[in-house]
Amino acid sequence: MARRVYLHIGAPKTGTSYLQALLAKNRDALAERGIRYPDSKSDAHHKAVWDLRGTPQQRSDTKGIPGSWQGLVDQVNAADSDALVSSEHFVFAKQPQIRTALSAFDAETHVIYTARDLARQVPAVWQERVKNNQSMSYREFVAAVMDRTGPGSRSFWGAQDASGVLDRWGGGMDPPRLHLVTTPPAGQPPTVLWDRFVSVVGVTGSDLDTDTGGAANESLSMAQTELLRRYNERYGDGVSWQHYRRLVRAQVDVFRESGSGRRIALTPAEHAYFTERAAEITHRIASGGYHIVGDVADLVPAPLQPQRQQPAVGRAGEDPGELSDAELLDAALDVIQGLLVRQADERQAARERTRQPNRQRRGDDAGAVSG
Repeated sequence: MARRVYLHIGAPKTGTSYLQALLAKNRDALAERGIRYPDSKSDAHHKAVWDLRGTPQQRSDTKGIPGSWQGLVDQVNAADSDALVSSEHFVFAKQPQIRTALSAFDAETHVIYTARDLARQVPAVWQERVKNNQSMSYREFVAAVMDRTGPGSRSFWGAQDASGVLDRWGGGMDPPRLHLVTTPPAGQPPTVLWDRFVSVVGVTGSDLDTDTGGAANESLSMAQTELLRRYNERYGDGVSWQHYRRLVRAQVDVFRESGSGRRIALTPAEHAYFTERAAEITHRIASGGYHIVGDVADLVPAPLQPQRQQPAVGRAGEDPGELSDAELLDAALDVIQGLLVRQADERQAARERTRQPNRQRRGDDAGAVSG
């Protein structure tokens, strides 16, 4: 049976897709080092966690969810090594589901929580909502989160308040078995996060393959996100969530290649608010006795810099909803071009796949005649 089980519970938008891509890619190498990363059809273990939490309505037609939690538990309990399970959807579990998760394994259970500063998390979470067919404007979302009672605020703070998450998951658990991994400040290579993360399970990150092959969930720019939000606002209600995932979200990389690259920024007042909240959260964490990998100061937003020093960031307080029609038109034309090029490439690839067997048959026939 497993000796130790590490549950990586999130939070969303803290490099989880990047980490999961590398965990899946290094599954064999991790096994050689005594860490079982259970088999899954995707990089992460989302289906098992949806099963644990009760299949969400939008996942109702997703195959393979029922029984997947128990299947994962059986895999882990059969392992003669440590095991690591990863899904940011763990973080939304209710208390009975948390108790089930922590008591399911015949092993010493640990929790790993990855966290990032709130000034980067707020726009990232809004963007992820847009990529999932939601149309609330950026300013409405930020106001709701700051008000703590508006739409989306409960799920935001439930996932992003690091001290609250650790308290919720740590009931009855020795604090050193709760591992907080901080995402490094902007500008550092992603491998810093990888090194921090795998050090929790006793592995050296640089000993493993760190090329994701583009599998990480990269961010969109301000114009790209606003363009997609306006699409959702106009057409999203007529598209089922499953259909949207198949047809729209699958094309998000085309959106990423469109428009200018300015990122979304907070106003000075918003930045000050989230900096104050971060200071409160880190103060509570510092007295919790948790195992901290990185620096808890990483969770405090960096001071705002003059625009000339960060040209890739939108002007402080710039509202994506007020981008000019010309800028959004440019982004839209880039998306159309990207989709047309992709369609042409896919058709060419399909023709090549069809031609290959025909060429093979002609070669076989020629050989038969000459023989």
